[in-house]
Amino acid sequence: MSIRVAFAPTLPLLAVALLIAGCHRAGADADAPANAAAAAFVPPRVVAAKPLPGQTPSTPITAYVGKFPHDPVDGVMFFDRTDVANALVETVPDATMRSHFRETRSTEKPIFARGGLIGAAGCDPDDCAGRDWTFFFNPADGTAEACYHDTVLMQDASRRFHRGSASMQTGPCTAS
Repeated sequence: MSIRVAFAPTLPLLAVALLIAGCHRAGADADAPANAAAAAFVPPRVVAAKPLPGQTPSTPITAYVGKFPHDPVDGVMFFDRTDVANALVETVPDATMRSHFRETRSTEKPIFARGGLIGAAGCDPDDCAGRDWTFFFNPADGTAEACYHDTVLMQDASRRFHRGSASMQTGPCTAS
């Protein structure tokens, strides 16, 4: 009886140790194909959204004027509209750079209209003059222009985008 008591507490510990050792080795062997697959992964290219017939935006783009870029109008945020999203993808082909316009939820300014264009702008809440962006959408032809400025990286210049090409120009991005 005393022998069973002596081994009883150590037997579950031994079983757990063996299971952990077995799982660790199986996990290491199983990771090799996954790592190889991850190394060979090529992300899909970004393509413009194509609305289904009858699914074009029914809300006029001017309904966004006075709202913030992340405020939905009829359930759709500004950069999620098919026409605006396509213009952003075509204007700013680099996904990392594009995320500054689309995903930034820092200090945003209300959407505005200027000379037939619809504009959106935002900046870093800690350094609004040092890091800012603007985006102008032309509803007449579906094109856009964009500007991104980061004083630390670009000093007194800004990266401006037009029809998929980028250029550096002196000065910050101006919203209004």
